[in-house]
Amino acid sequence: MIRLNLLPKNLRRRVEPGWWRLAAAALALVVFLALGFLHYTASTELALAKQERDALKAEVEALRPFIQEQNRLQQERKTLEALLAIRE
Repeated sequence: MIRLNLLPKNLRRRVEPGWWRLAAAALALVVFLALGFLHYTASTELALAKQERDALKAEVEALRPFIQEQNRLQQERKTLEALLAIRE
């Protein structure tokens, strides 16, 4: 069957080149790659921050007895200074 388009030239449906589809697909691919890269870097930074947090928590727990001893000694020093102040 032969198809004839009898519409005037300005009303005919134009045949657009297919390169814009390729450009749109390439742009979508670039956007997805950029989002993937950003997600990867953010998740890596988050994992490193969690790892550092866990290490610091472990360090605080290891130092907790020394901190308590330091607080006890400071309290004892205040008590002794108060006694010396009364004596003088």
